[in-house]
Amino acid sequence: MANVNHSALTDPYLHEPKGVASANANEVYVANGSGSGVWKPHHHFVGAYLAFDATTPYTHAATTSPTVINPTLATSVVDGFTVTNSPNARLLYSNTVDINAQITITLSSKQASGSDKEVEWLIYKNGVAIPGAHTIVLIV
Repeated sequence: MANVNHSALTDPYLHEPKGVASANANEVYVANGSGSGVWKPHHHFVGAYLAFDATTPYTHAATTSPTVINPTLATSVVDGFTVTNSPNARLLYSNTVDINAQITITLSSKQASGSDKEVEWLIYKNGVAIPGAHTIVLIV
């Protein structure tokens, strides 16, 4: 067999991924379509929840403008995120690798007394409301 530099190889002789020896655990190689790529985390996941129950509900006074709810988050799984309850309940992603994220939230609201009320829920990212993450629900 001829002595050929790796840099001179073409398909079907390419054998990416390069840098496997220095990749971190649980990373996968993501090709860029130009014969190269980068190592990225396989996944990041956080399972956070509010441990509500009928005997110790979280209560929040009705207001006419948005206010932050500040319950205490509990976690079941934390991988690549940090969950904090100070200064308020937050899910923090501080890695430098860009990721696509999906947020699934189930909300249950009950009015203690009085007439029907519209309740608005907003989700913020870095202090700015996320477009499409604003919900208005009528509580009867």
